[in-house]
Amino acid sequence: MLTVTGPKFFLRATASGHKAPPPRLKARDVKMAIQHAQLICYGYEDTLSCRVAWDHVEEITRALERQRERERERERDLRREREREHCENDELACREYDV
Repeated sequence: MLTVTGPKFFLRATASGHKAPPPRLKARDVKMAIQHAQLICYGYEDTLSCRVAWDHVEEITRALERQRERERERERDLRREREREHCENDELACREYDV
């Protein structure tokens, strides 16, 4: 008998009762979920467990994309903040001219 287990994701609780940040996802997590779904579905494509496995793949994929978008936004905000600080420190470097 072959027993297949999927990727494990754990929620961490904090003592103050606040929800801990979600675990950082990686492309490897999506790849593992896909492999898990393929194993579950091999020969049993019409089963509930197969559909659940592929739903899990979709959820992880969407979560990874949201995480990447948040990281891009954070990087843009940091870049803008650095530029603003640079312009405050050196006004000549950020002077704009009308042509």
